[in-house]
Amino acid sequence: MLGPMQKRSLTTPRTDDLQLTRVSNESGFQIAVLPNGSVYSLEHVQQGRRIMVNRSFGSPVAGSMGRLYLRLGGSEPVMLPTAFSGRER
Repeated sequence: MLGPMQKRSLTTPRTDDLQLTRVSNESGFQIAVLPNGSVYSLEHVQQGRRIMVNRSFGSPVAGSMGRLYLRLGGSEPVMLPTAFSGRER
């Protein structure tokens, strides 16, 4: 227990501290996945600049947004589920 004059300091981990696995393609699209399997970020990386596609980062504690779909185009587009939060299965 902290005394009345002691301060508590919390530090948010940096990206390099999260042990992310990164998957990317030739166009610069990159997916970063946390060790717990949650998507941490979706980004487009080009010429040293990053554009974040998802609106919030995944968390090592709470996971990330629930679903990730792959859209296959053509005359009859199809949406394929590629990842789940675990509750949808």
